[in-house]
Amino acid sequence: MSNNTLRSNSINFEKLLSFDNIFNIENRRNYHSTKYISKVTSFKKHWIDIVAACGPMSIDLDVKETDIPYHMVRMINMLISEDRNLPNNLANCGECMEYFLNKECLHQLVDSSIKKIPPHGLIYVTIDFYSNLCSLMNENFLTKKDVYEPLLTLLKYCSTQKDITSEYESFIIDLLFNICQKISIHPQILNIFIYEDGDYYECILFEYLKQFIFSHGKTGEMARTSMKYLFEHPFEVFSNYIIFTKFPEQLVDNLCMIFNELPLKLDEINQNNKSINQFTTLFSLIENIIMCCSMQAIRNSIMFNINDKFLKLIINKYKEFYNTSENLEAISIYLYYMLSKIHCIDFSSCFVSFIFEKFKFDLFDKETNLFNLIMDNIMTNERNTSLATVNMLIISCLLKQHYRYTISYLIPNIRTRVNNSKNSENESYSDSITFINSNSEETLSDDEINNSIKEIENEIKEVKENLPNEKCKSIRDEVNRYIELYNSAKTDFGNEITDINNKCNEYILDINTNLNIQLKGLNFNNLNKDYPENIIQEILEEPNQIKAIKLLDQEKIFSQLFTLLKSFFNNSPDFNLALTDTISQLLSAPEIYLFIYLVDRDILDDDKKDSLYTILISLIEQRKELLNNYGEKLLEINSLDDESIYQEQQQIIISDFNRNSRYMLEFIKEVTVSIFENY
Repeated sequence: MSNNTLRSNSINFEKLLSFDNIFNIENRRNYHSTKYISKVTSFKKHWIDIVAACGPMSIDLDVKETDIPYHMVRMINMLISEDRNLPNNLANCGECMEYFLNKECLHQLVDSSIKKIPPHGLIYVTIDFYSNLCSLMNENFLTKKDVYEPLLTLLKYCSTQKDITSEYESFIIDLLFNICQKISIHPQILNIFIYEDGDYYECILFEYLKQFIFSHGKTGEMARTSMKYLFEHPFEVFSNYIIFTKFPEQLVDNLCMIFNELPLKLDEINQNNKSINQFTTLFSLIENIIMCCSMQAIRNSIMFNINDKFLKLIINKYKEFYNTSENLEAISIYLYYMLSKIHCIDFSSCFVSFIFEKFKFDLFDKETNLFNLIMDNIMTNERNTSLATVNMLIISCLLKQHYRYTISYLIPNIRTRVNNSKNSENESYSDSITFINSNSEETLSDDEINNSIKEIENEIKEVKENLPNEKCKSIRDEVNRYIELYNSAKTDFGNEITDINNKCNEYILDINTNLNIQLKGLNFNNLNKDYPENIIQEILEEPNQIKAIKLLDQEKIFSQLFTLLKSFFNNSPDFNLALTDTISQLLSAPEIYLFIYLVDRDILDDDKKDSLYTILISLIEQRKELLNNYGEKLLEINSLDDESIYQEQQQIIISDFNRNSRYMLEFIKEVTVSIFENY
């Protein structure tokens, strides 16, 4: 080993122990210590300056005119910086935070704010100071006694001061939102805000939030979101508090009260109406609480009160105004709104059950249900009114957004009845075999037994099929007759005949408003992709289709829809849109026998039953006759002296007829494309 190598690896003790080296090391230590101490000193100085700015010398100043907001921002930044540089141990606390807590800075700020010590507006910067700390510090911050005690004091004080709540609303809701957001991530923090004494419970955080749920704009949205955060975790003490304060009853009672205040005059129904805004807000909040609530006792209590109070109120209103068209239309509009806005599967089941629940109606106490009342109103009155359209929209919405529940009431036990029949056939077959076996040794040979079995099997097969095989149409024949129907209607419009075979995709894209979008839950003004049907389980094994179709003949709803479709040109265009949308939903239903019934019922047997095909042929002929009739009617109107009456009547006749004609053609196209999709 060389001498150079030895020298490079040796320690120079003389240099290490020299006075100059020791002095330099000490200087470096003092520098780092001084640098660290300066941060704490700076933090203390900011607080001292805040204290100095509060008092008589600031009596004529607003807090914005002082340096208090600046010092608060600096303190927040230093606390956050210190917090993020601490080891990953929530129990640790930096020196700035220790000073902050030992000096009871938050206590002093809250006390000064409540005592209204100058400058003016100190309370709002205190609220904002708290809000930022709650949002940016770790969850351990809120668990410190010197933090949550003054916070509770501040919330209790502000909640009782309407002027403060009104003036500093945005700052208060920010604080409440930040607290609730922190609770959503760290639910154990909720315990801090609930006071429990035996059977008595109090939660100032929740009570204060209730004051903001009807606020407009961002404030209301943040309050309702904050409230939902509190229901996300299964805390028994919070559940006890909610039940103790009877909050579910309060929600539904308020909903009933606001529903009673809704306008019944159609010209007053608009988004600017205060009662309507409150009703839609509260209805949405109740549903959202049910959806996000993890405490079954609370969910059950809300649903019980909805059933027991609110839905009964709707029934009573409907019965009261059944013979008053304008008032009935208003109630129908509100019912349609609710059905179209429902996302929650519990709500969906609840409302559909209520609509089909039987009750006694009229002087003779006839037993009926709300669905039948709506359909009877449609069937017994002219279908060119806005009331008829709203009622048809209700039917369409039930089949669009609440299909699985609705169809179980409209065609009850189809699957069960068919499967029971199938089981009885199997039992009959089994009994026959048993009978043969029990007597085979005495009366029947092997050939006779085999022949008997084949005979029974053929009989069962014949019963199962019911209809001769030649009656079953191939997909090509199926589509072709609707293609020909469409092309004939297209020719009547004076347009060039279009070959649907080559442009199927084009037509599917064309009718997406009634197929693709409706299956995603298009309702009212926005697209709801989470309507209840999306989470319904797949249907069970399909029953025998021919038998199911035979049973559908007994169901009233299909004859009613066919009757309404036959009067297509007597209906208003808006009514026809809702009607065809309803039928389209049935065409795209998962039960194939519904599709076959609607499309092919006329060719399944010799009973000459109606189907969409026979009705559409009739409508095409009606349109030809109406063209001639309207021409004569327009000549009569033309002879009138009053030019304004002529133009008005001409516009009504031509507009409605043309729109209905276009809707008829589009509906034929839609049915044709549905055949492509189903096969």
